[in-house]
Amino acid sequence: MKEIISLIAPLIGVVLGIVIKLSKNENHTSTPLRKVFLLCTMLSIPKAIGMRSGGN
Repeated sequence: MKEIISLIAPLIGVVLGIVIKLSKNENHTSTPLRKVFLLCTMLSIPKAIGMRSGGN
């Protein structure tokens, strides 16, 4: 399960990043998306580092 989440989280981050860039003019939609995007990024970065170093 953790492996699946660590693979999906960066993809979600990329998709949200594109959506945020497209909807920059719409502040009411981009603000909650930015929070989710930051959360996905913070979750995916440590897992990517852990996978590279051979950790869990």
